[in-house]
Formats: sequence, C-alpha cells, structure tokens
Amino acid sequence: MIQLFLRHGHWLFSLLVMAALVPAVNGVHLPLRWDLTDQFAAFVMLGFKSASLAAVLYAIQFPRTVILQFYEKYWQDRPRLIITLLFAAALIPIVGITLTVSSIINALALFMLWENCRDIRFFKQIVGILPAATYLFYGLVMVFTYNSIIVRVCFYGAYDEYLNP
Repeated sequence: MIQLFLRHGHWLFSLLVMAALVPAVNGVHLPLRWDLTDQFAAFVMLGFKSASLAAVLYAIQFPRTVILQFYEKYWQDRPRLIITLLFAAALIPIVGITLTVSSIINALALFMLWENCRDIRFFKQIVGILPAATYLFYGLVMVFTYNSIIVRVCFYGAYDEYLNP
C-alpha cells in the first residue's frame, strides 16, 4: 500500500493542488482565467529547444553515427545540401552566426525526426509520451497560477535590495 502511494501519490497531490487553487484565487481576488494559448506556445517552444539540445547532445555522444547519417542524407544528395547551405548563407546576415547554426541544427534534427517517423514503432513512442507531456503542461500552469497568487499576497520586490535601500 505504501509503495503504491509512493508511486502514484503525485496524482492525489495534483488533485489536491487543483482543488485548493479555486479558493486561493478567489481569496486574493484574482480572475480565474489562464492564457493557455501563450502558455502552450511557450511549452511547445520549450519542447523544440529540448529536442534540439537532445540532438546536439546525441551528436556529441555519437559523432560517427551522426556524421554517417549526414553523409548518407545530405552529402550524396547534392540538391538538398546546396539548398541547406544557401539557406544558411542567407540566414547569417539576418540573425547572426549563432542563431543560424542553432536553426540549422534544429532543422536537421526535425528532418531526421520526420524521416524516422515513417517507422510506426517510433510514431507510437512519440504518441506514448503525450500523456506525460500533458501532465507536465498541467503542472506548469498550476505553478504559474500559484506564482500569481503569491505575488498578489506578498510584494515580490520586498526582497530586492535595490527597491529596499
């Protein structure tokens, strides 16, 4: 019983946090609404950044595999390589070298992911993480909401040395 609670207790805690949220929001006279569109957009961007970081870390851990995949997909397919290089050359003066390299790595990682999605097992794995991603999004919305409640109750600049000489 204790192991079951330790393993699945977070569901109970999440329900308690959600149940306490409405009285807490009403107690500090905040409107009970969320800007889920912006929060979801931020969550998706965080996902893309995480995926690109995972691609970079994968390239660092397995450079031979990545170089061989790049060679097979791009070096042997000259039009694809030329389009990628032209895109990078056009992007450098607009956003700079750092963001260009990051964008190219993200694009290549997404293209590789898209090519791997043709395998049905890989697609099932991606779909399998959606409940966990939804639960994480729910947790982030709760954290942001409780942050708003805390700021409403206690002035957040009270601990800033600049505002309190």
